[in-house]
Amino acid sequence: MRRLLIFVILIPFLAGCANFPSLLSTSEPAIIPINTSTPTTTPATSVPSQASPSGPQTLRIWVPSQFDPSTENSTSALFQERLNDFKARRPGLEIEVRVKAESMEKSLITTQEAAPSIMPDLVALSRDDLEAAATQGLLHPLDGLTTLPDDPDWYPYALQMAHIQNTTFGLPFAGDALSLIGYANPQLINWNELSKESMFIFPAADPRALFSVALYLSVDGSLQDDQGQPNVDEDILVEVLSLYQPSTEIEFFSPASVEYQSNEQAWNAFLERRGNLTVNWVSNYLQDQIPSLTLASLPGLESGQYTLATGWSWALAGSNSENQSLTVELAEFLSDSQFLAEWNQATGYLPTRPTALSSWNDAKYKTSLALTAESASLVPSQELLTIVGTLIAEATLSVMNGELLPAAAAQSIVEQLK
Repeated sequence: MRRLLIFVILIPFLAGCANFPSLLSTSEPAIIPINTSTPTTTPATSVPSQASPSGPQTLRIWVPSQFDPSTENSTSALFQERLNDFKARRPGLEIEVRVKAESMEKSLITTQEAAPSIMPDLVALSRDDLEAAATQGLLHPLDGLTTLPDDPDWYPYALQMAHIQNTTFGLPFAGDALSLIGYANPQLINWNELSKESMFIFPAADPRALFSVALYLSVDGSLQDDQGQPNVDEDILVEVLSLYQPSTEIEFFSPASVEYQSNEQAWNAFLERRGNLTVNWVSNYLQDQIPSLTLASLPGLESGQYTLATGWSWALAGSNSENQSLTVELAEFLSDSQFLAEWNQATGYLPTRPTALSSWNDAKYKTSLALTAESASLVPSQELLTIVGTLIAEATLSVMNGELLPAAAAQSIVEQLK
């Protein structure tokens, strides 16, 4: 009876096993392939794909106060409108602009150390800040990311401004250069044409001695030797310093120039009519818009025109690699010649591109600005000017005050640089 009972119980179980042969098999189990193709439909409860944007893309821009797009004036409106045009081309894109009143270099260093994830994608840097930031590894080179620097539509000084040690770090968008400005026609072929009616004002105590350095470099003078160490040509320097030697017959340079340590101080003195001729930044002339003033390119020490220029460039500093291509595109958009033609004229800065200047509608200074931009070379590095510029400034003051003759002052510089 026990066996019969067990048999009766097993009958339905054995019948079920006939429908599941794999459970009785002793062979290896079959491998079922996993479908890796994208499903045609996605359940409403599924997690969004990583390829889908999780929110609006944001580009961070840092600018100095003079380029603040939120200021209520026509120049700021042009900048903001340009940013809006770019956003319109990229639906969902947000552009966050922050104005930095302090040194841009210091802001970059502080942010890189404290919160590198919020470094700006795009930053407007002066030449000095661009050089310092690139040297400290705070910027991304543009080589290989854009071909715009290869465009022939750039003034030579602008191309120099964009490069640090043969590497492209910026797209120049605004320039400035030393020029000759006067209440009468300031056209000069050379400095020997200064007449007794001229009362020339310049910042003789400028620690960088930019005016004297420009004259020195205009005759192929060099501020470095073959090993890259600070050095000067004594003969050329004597020629420059001889311009400042007091004369018992005609005084060309205002004695008050020895009091001015900056171009701003010299400009204010010039506007107060303490002189009728000055060398100063193009931007002062263009932004003040004084009808009685005229502008001319700066003559070299012996012939032709030669001046020094500087300016601002767009540079990449962000740590988000996903934003890089879009940031480069924005930098190109803001450096477009057609846009700069209107914006440079409105802001009062020297154009960095010839075609940007060609469309200016004021012929009063258009020709002079073209000559200035074409004859401009980049201001030497801050590091070099701190050494050589300071010595030339001291020599200039010594000669103008009658303390040293040009030859003795030049010899003193050479000895100090040994």
